[in-house]
Amino acid sequence: MNLVFALNSFVYFIIGILGVICLYNTSKTGKCKIGKLMGVLGILFLLISLMYFIWFLGFLEPVRNDIALISAMLNFFLATLFFFVFYKLSDRHGYKVFYIVFLLACAGIFLASGSWVLINMISSIFLLLIFIRLNLKSVGEIKKAALLGIFYSLLSIILTYFSISNEKYTSFGFFPYLIMMFAFYFFMLHTRKCQKIDVNYKKEGFFPLEVVKFSLFIITFVVFIMFGTIAMHEMGHAVFASLNGCKYEVTLYKQHHSPKTSVTCSEDTAQKPLLAGGFLLTTLIAFIFLFAGESFTKNLSMIIFSFGLIFANADLASLGFSRSVIYFLDACALIIIGKGIHGLIISYVKDYKKEYNITNVCKA
Repeated sequence: MNLVFALNSFVYFIIGILGVICLYNTSKTGKCKIGKLMGVLGILFLLISLMYFIWFLGFLEPVRNDIALISAMLNFFLATLFFFVFYKLSDRHGYKVFYIVFLLACAGIFLASGSWVLINMISSIFLLLIFIRLNLKSVGEIKKAALLGIFYSLLSIILTYFSISNEKYTSFGFFPYLIMMFAFYFFMLHTRKCQKIDVNYKKEGFFPLEVVKFSLFIITFVVFIMFGTIAMHEMGHAVFASLNGCKYEVTLYKQHHSPKTSVTCSEDTAQKPLLAGGFLLTTLIAFIFLFAGESFTKNLSMIIFSFGLIFANADLASLGFSRSVIYFLDACALIIIGKGIHGLIISYVKDYKKEYNITNVCKA
């Protein structure tokens, strides 16, 4: 285990140095605000590198959840800061809602179960979405870094999945971060020379590779929204249970079991609000997004509402709805999900055809 701590410390140290170099390049040119964000990440990586080095020397020892906490925290901050990088490049306000869903999912998981491994999983999926979009929208070093980010996210998702059943896998986080190290290298190259770029280009038609990337983005996006809706659904049950003075226990992941919230109340407590709590919260969030105004948020609201309806099947059955009605509602939900995905595709294709100014990349 000491060797694993040393490897983690070394990889994080290199990433931290590259991030600080990005910050240094930004301070020299006054451009490429992305360098400031990379610098913040670099400092964070250096601090974590120091922590692993202390563990390696044996001055301190990690307790059970320390490594899972650090991994989740790193991925959460990576997802947050890279979202702001992408947000500056895209200049579309609708994407803020995307980040709100991510925050709600993380908050739901934390309040319901406190599982850092699951938060790490959601952050990795969110990062995968960001890097796919960043790769499709960028050129040069940013595009190369985003491609490496895609591989980092996929490997992180796989590693986190195995960590759910065995937390020892969280100690081997340096494997995906080896890929992130090279991504930081390309970000560093970008901050060195982006001030020299001042040209426009227009994206042409879709190529097979772009189709594959876009398909991966849509699939990952829907999976991300699905996980986020599950977390919000269970959080809704927990909130209503808490408001009624009931005891509750949320299980978001258990082998061979679906997510559930176990509630224990006194006999005189009304059951219907507790059963409907999950669906009510997801519906409320969906309507907030619906009235946000942009086409992106409207399509997102349809998908959230539909998943919320599907995940409420057991609750609807407990409330007295027949199988026929539930199957009918599920069929309607699937149609609405299809409509929402279709709307996202149309919105993306329109955005893809727009001219893109590389100068904005340097200003980001």
